[in-house]
Amino acid sequence: MESTSTTTNFVAENRPTFGETFDVMREALLRVKSSERLAMLRALAGMCGHRVLPGTGASAIAATVTPKGASMKLKPPRPQSTKSPELRELSRKIREMNKTISQESARVNHRLPEGHPLLEKRAEYFRHLRSLKSQGVNRLI
Repeated sequence: MESTSTTTNFVAENRPTFGETFDVMREALLRVKSSERLAMLRALAGMCGHRVLPGTGASAIAATVTPKGASMKLKPPRPQSTKSPELRELSRKIREMNKTISQESARVNHRLPEGHPLLEKRAEYFRHLRSLKSQGVNRLI
């Protein structure tokens, strides 16, 4: 009669590698429909005691049930901008100028030098923006 240690050694020596086991499992999973594949994975995970596949019902935690009378909490509406039309137009021009400056800088593959006409134009927009804000034109009346 064979001893248990000899049997254990034989099994350990002939055990397939991780890669071989993975290939066999992948082949088996690819041959079945996706619904059967999910059922197989759930069964395998449950058999091994794992909590896997979140959102598929394989979790050990029971799904919470929302009472029928409960309503979803909605986010409060975002406040609308109260900028004056002049400030909105000026902000749009500044964004466009920033985009133009960025494109020009990428074209020359270097930062634009001080005194460049595009930088001067943007500085003029910012000066105008500051003057409007100092006059109190920043909000609709």
